[in-house]
Amino acid sequence: MTFSFLFSIIYYTFATSQSTEMKSSELYRKLLKAGWYEVRQTGSHKILMHDLFENTIVFPYHGSNEVAKGTEKALLKQAGLK
Repeated sequence: MTFSFLFSIIYYTFATSQSTEMKSSELYRKLLKAGWYEVRQTGSHKILMHDLFENTIVFPYHGSNEVAKGTEKALLKQAGLK
């Protein structure tokens, strides 16, 4: 076996196991289930509110596209889920 072949197997295994990002629609459903509701929408950004929280969440809804890990963490933190 050559070095490049082994490297490609290791890289592929690492790259496919690290994709833990969530789809935008999945994260949106998770927020709705937690009691957040849509107030309005501007373009692809939905404005969400909750009866128990004073803040609003600006949610970038892009359907089946994945949300970046940092954005996901920030949204969950704002929603009080993390």
